[in-house]
Amino acid sequence: MAELETSLTRTQLEALRAQLNPHFLFNALNSVAEMVHRDAELADRMLVSLSALLRDSLSSEQDQLRPLHEELELVDHYLMIEKIRLGERLQVVRDIQADCVDVPIPALILQPLVENAIVHGIARRRSPGSLCVRGRLHDGQLVLEVQNSVAHADVTRSGTGIGLQSTRSRLQLLYGERGFLSRQVMENGDHLVRLAIPTVSSMRIDASPFRRPFE
Repeated sequence: MAELETSLTRTQLEALRAQLNPHFLFNALNSVAEMVHRDAELADRMLVSLSALLRDSLSSEQDQLRPLHEELELVDHYLMIEKIRLGERLQVVRDIQADCVDVPIPALILQPLVENAIVHGIARRRSPGSLCVRGRLHDGQLVLEVQNSVAHADVTRSGTGIGLQSTRSRLQLLYGERGFLSRQVMENGDHLVRLAIPTVSSMRIDASPFRRPFE
C-alpha cells in the first residue's frame, strides 16, 4: 500500500508539472510572435531564449528537484523575452542570498509565479511596473518571494491561474503542511506571493528522477 501510494503521488506530481510546460511556452511564443513584425533582430534573440525554455521542458531527466540557480536561469530566459516585449514597463530586481542558490527546489516552482506576476499584473499596466524576486534561508526553510506591481483596477485578479493552483498542490504532495504558498496585497498595492520550501530531508516521497517503464 505504501509503494502504491508513493507511486500515485509521483504520478500526480508529474501531471501537475506537465500542465505548466505548455502554459508558459504558449505565453512565451505569443510574445515572440508580437515582436517578429516590429523588430526581427530582437525577435531572433527572443527565439534563442524560447529555445532554452523548450529544451528545459523537453528534457528526458524528469527531475522533480533541481538547484535554485537552475530555476533562476530558466526564469532569466523568460524575463528576457518579456523584457524585450514590455521594454521600460518591466523593471526587474533580484535579491537572492548567496547561500540559497544551491538549495534543491521543485522544478518549475518559481517560473510560473514570475509569469503570473507579469501576465496578470505588469503587462496590464500602462505605466512602468516592478518585479522583485527574493530568496533567503530562514529556520531551515528556503523562503522565496515574488512581488509585483499591479494594474490598479485589477488587484483582485492579479496572480490567479494554473500556476498558483499547481504550485500549492505540488508543495502539499511533496512536503505536507511544511511547504506552503501565501498571497497578500502590500500597503503600496503590490501583489506578493511567498513560498516556504523545507529542506530535502523533510520530503514525504523520494523525488529522484521519474522514469517511465519504457525508458
